[in-house]
Amino acid sequence: MLLSYSVESSTVKFSNTKSNNIFSSIKDTNKEIIIQERADELAKEGAVEDQPENCVSFSEQKTIIKALMRPRTNRDDYHTMSREQQVNLIRLRTGHNRLNAHMNRKFKLTPSPTCACGQEDQTAEHILQRCPLLDEERKEVWPSPTPLQTKLYGSRHELEKTTTFITSAGLIV
Repeated sequence: MLLSYSVESSTVKFSNTKSNNIFSSIKDTNKEIIIQERADELAKEGAVEDQPENCVSFSEQKTIIKALMRPRTNRDDYHTMSREQQVNLIRLRTGHNRLNAHMNRKFKLTPSPTCACGQEDQTAEHILQRCPLLDEERKEVWPSPTPLQTKLYGSRHELEKTTTFITSAGLIV
């Protein structure tokens, strides 16, 4: 048999189980009531005291509070780039692109995953790092050797170099 009733938005349940459960429910409810009563007393004391002059209107206060509650949006280098640049980078990063390796293995849309250079599969790493057909464009964009990690996840300047390389090489990723 289960009996329940509400005391100031708290529910106390009585059951035929151990009496400890009943008393702990009552104790918890009593603690909540005592805490609420103390909060009411403090609020009444504060209301009697002189309130400081506030030169900020209620509307301005609401705006300030809303602004403080809004999550901050820190934009990283990737998110400050154009949509087209972001699409190219995410495709290179994930491997879900239009390069031969993916198009052959996933969709069987190309006869072979091999790059036009014939040395290895046409992957993002291959075209950004080793493809001999793209050496000239690669050296124009990156005069010194640059790690793949930097090309795909570096600063905005490095990411822009990567998208410039893809465009200048005439690749559609």
